Amino acid sequence: MNRSIVLIFIALFSYATVGAQGIKFHKKESWAEIKEIAKKENKLIFIDVFTDWCGPCKLMEEEVFSLQKVGDFYNQQFVNYKFDAEKGEGITLKNRFKVNLYPTYLFVDPVLDEVVHRSTSRQAMEVFLYTGQSALQADTRSVFMESQYQAGKRDPKLLWNYAKYLQSSFKRDELNTLVTTYLDATPTGLSDSLAWRFFANFQNGTSTPQFDELIKKEAKWRAQYGDSAVNEKLVSAFDYDISRLENSGIYNPARFEAAAYEKVTALLGKMEFTGKPTVVAKGQVLDYLRTKQYDKAAAIADRFPEIVKLDQKQVLSFYNSLYFLSRSIEDLSWMKHALKYVRYITMNDLDNRSKAINHYNYALFLEKYLTLCNTKKQVPDIGFLNEPTFGDKRYTLMSPDLKAKPKKVK
Repeated sequence: MNRSIVLIFIALFSYATVGAQGIKFHKKESWAEIKEIAKKENKLIFIDVFTDWCGPCKLMEEEVFSLQKVGDFYNQQFVNYKFDAEKGEGITLKNRFKVNLYPTYLFVDPVLDEVVHRSTSRQAMEVFLYTGQSALQADTRSVFMESQYQAGKRDPKLLWNYAKYLQSSFKRDELNTLVTTYLDATPTGLSDSLAWRFFANFQNGTSTPQFDELIKKEAKWRAQYGDSAVNEKLVSAFDYDISRLENSGIYNPARFEAAAYEKVTALLGKMEFTGKPTVVAKGQVLDYLRTKQYDKAAAIADRFPEIVKLDQKQVLSFYNSLYFLSRSIEDLSWMKHALKYVRYITMNDLDNRSKAINHYNYALFLEKYLTLCNTKKQVPDIGFLNEPTFGDKRYTLMSPDLKAKPKKVK
């Protein structure tokens, strides 16, 4: 399979984005004209600041701006405008609004001619909708929150909204500073409801004083915050540490932190909580990958849909993580298994089934596998084409809810 076949995959599936009812941008008007339009409609101006060499900018345009749900919201709430930061009037506007990252999203008051909210980076649909929703409320706008925080205001509502903003705009260092400072300065620990929310949503891993507090007083927190909240935190904390340590060892065996890994897995072994079997299964797959026991890794990965009781969101998330790891593993004995998981994604990721990206990933990985087989003069193992045990059985763009066309009665 050569590059031309990959391009055919793209051509076959890219048609699905044609005619998508996404964000309708003004592109030809001057900045002065855009402001007048926004004043008449009594709306903020949403600006997508991009460059023609920015990959995430292009992905946002193709994968997020084109979505019906995104278009419905942004077209109703804002006057939408975009400019290239390196061409024409865009150069002046970029400098005026102090843009130095791409993509950058600006929300401008047309009367004041000032930015009231800004964000950046490639964002998933839910995050991008949150970005727009935040611009509509005065107390969740970034400019307001930053000014309040810098002035020393620390009320819980401000801190929570500001933390969510920092997370949505991928300002990890600032978020970590805010969260750590608050947690360390709270004398009542996790009994403080905001401390718990910060801990549960923004603090990763098991190596923190707050996680130690969770373990020591687990029954108390279950009574105060509920079993579901505690279970979710335990799952995310162990999952984060195990994945981080194992992935590091897979990419670079010399960097594997054996002592840290043994400490985390020993602690996990002593605990019981809903979701633990999932954490253990994922960890075992990664450990077998790191130690190159590929058939054992596949034996567990194949059963993962059953382990998580066919929770498709969990399956797709884990299989996607395996795909990204597998791109760095050039071993035919694993690649033949990984193809099953990449194929599963194309067949079961209903939100993206009709888009090119998953099919492109599948075609690219298949090409890599076949090329390596040819190089090593090995016959390809086509077991990945067998009917899957779980999920959709068809490789198709059609919805699984589509009924068969009735046969005409003669």
